[in-house]
Amino acid sequence: MNARMGAEVITTRIGAIALPLGVILLVASTAIHPSREAPMDNPAVFMEYAQSQGWIALHFGQWFGILLIINGLVALYYSITTKPEANAAVARFGFAAALLTGASLTMLQAVDGVALKWAVDAWASAPAGGEVAAFSAAQALRWTEYSLQSYSNILLGLTFILYGLTIALGPSTLAG
Repeated sequence: MNARMGAEVITTRIGAIALPLGVILLVASTAIHPSREAPMDNPAVFMEYAQSQGWIALHFGQWFGILLIINGLVALYYSITTKPEANAAVARFGFAAALLTGASLTMLQAVDGVALKWAVDAWASAPAGGEVAAFSAAQALRWTEYSLQSYSNILLGLTFILYGLTIALGPSTLAG
């Protein structure tokens, strides 16, 4: 076994561990995410968020799960050979989409996990006369969260489609 094959095997094994661990961590973190209130009832949702003690830590858990999933997808890319075939070209687009997905989901966690929490905390403790402005700021961040989540989900779906297409076009290109 040459050095390149050894590195590919190690990368594949790391990805084979990172991907399912990321899914488990993301699902577990999301399962304990406060979400008892109706999603479009922003005053109730914001109060629920403001009362959450582990909000930022929970979102760091989700973010770490996401990073593990993206690392698993990157490892999958490297386990696919780079032969000059159609599926290798599709794999490169899948790799790029995976990196964009990771960046987009990182931005989402920064907005939802940190900025929105600070905004709802400011609203919940706003002095008399300042509640409307603080609520408006929190609501603007919530809309930013929704838009980032939409684009992130589209990118994630595109990533899975491209990886699936890569595998479907040439199963013989998997390293092994």
